[in-house]
Amino acid sequence: MSADLPTPETDPALPADVLRDLQPTGTYLTSYPVAVGLALLGVAVVVWAVVRARRARRRRREQRERGEAARRPLRSRFATAGLAVVGVLSLVLGLAIGVNAYVGYVPTWDAARVQLVGLGLADLSSRSPGGAHRGQVRTLAIPGTAAEQIDDQDAWVYLPPGFDPDGPTRYPVVYLIHGSPDEPSSWFAAGRVPRTMDVLVREGLVDPMIVVAPTVNGTGPGGLDTECLDSTKGGEQVETYLTKTVVDTVDATYPTLTDREHRIIGGMSSGGFCALNVGLRHLDLYGTILGIEPYGNPGPGPERTMLSTQAEIDANTPTTYLPTMTFTHPMPVFLDSGEDAPEEALTTVRQMAADLEKQGQTVELREEPGEAHTWSMAATALPYGLVFAQRQMDAGDGG
Repeated sequence: MSADLPTPETDPALPADVLRDLQPTGTYLTSYPVAVGLALLGVAVVVWAVVRARRARRRRREQRERGEAARRPLRSRFATAGLAVVGVLSLVLGLAIGVNAYVGYVPTWDAARVQLVGLGLADLSSRSPGGAHRGQVRTLAIPGTAAEQIDDQDAWVYLPPGFDPDGPTRYPVVYLIHGSPDEPSSWFAAGRVPRTMDVLVREGLVDPMIVVAPTVNGTGPGGLDTECLDSTKGGEQVETYLTKTVVDTVDATYPTLTDREHRIIGGMSSGGFCALNVGLRHLDLYGTILGIEPYGNPGPGPERTMLSTQAEIDANTPTTYLPTMTFTHPMPVFLDSGEDAPEEALTTVRQMAADLEKQGQTVELREEPGEAHTWSMAATALPYGLVFAQRQMDAGDGG
């Protein structure tokens, strides 16, 4: 690492019992031993099916050589074919669980149900999904507007333990932006928002907060990946949607703290870029940024399909504008990546941390050991980011 770049934290900074409670339990969906066992079983069964088929062919050949009628009982054929099907399915399931163990997309059975709800294949019942045993999980209709070229969309919402819409308590709000291609429900499944919030609130590490995951997917000429940009090519106005429509709807629906210090924006992967870019471009609206696995620019696809000029691209590229940016409000920023992410991505994040520190901003820079650019990494980083945000709010409240 360059001597002028900050050194990331890599050691756990939360109590061991809290880290243990944050992990999903009671599932085989992210078990490497289960994945290996199923894959080996699948290979063994397929091999046995092949051996049976070869033996049967050899017997038929020998029967023909002896001048006997060469027939194979139908039951034997079905048995061999059944073995082959079972073996292939076991192998595929083992490989799928192995991949899931790496990326963490469906960590629990409840998370699988959340993903089905997000895809419109199941209903969100009164029982809170995603491992939330004390908080509540809801969806909130966010109205689209013709000017923003965005249809009505549902955001996913976590309401903390003891939430009372008619009580005197007003709550901070954390906005979490998903990656691409993805859906906001992934924060509540792969990102483990309900379990994380339940544990952190129970342990007193964060105050009760509302967590909102809106959609930033596009349907216009730029496709799904909008990078939360306001298109100048006739597409969606996603930045305006996030900063105006979504915030106004949430503040009108729930008892929120509406000052910037108690409004946090975060995201993972392309959503991490969104959080950085939107947060830095709206210093008067958000008080803390949580950039998890963030990029430093919108990427060539969205730059080409959403923006018209190089000046527009530069104005939406933190790695370009951070060194000379004027901060009208302080902006604490949490940055976290997996140690096994591509080196170029890690260097970009470290450079953005250095630029922010040179600008006098509070920065926490982490890299999680053994993690790559995955949802597993995002779920690991989230509690650290939320605790960081709580510290910033405490400092602003004089705590």
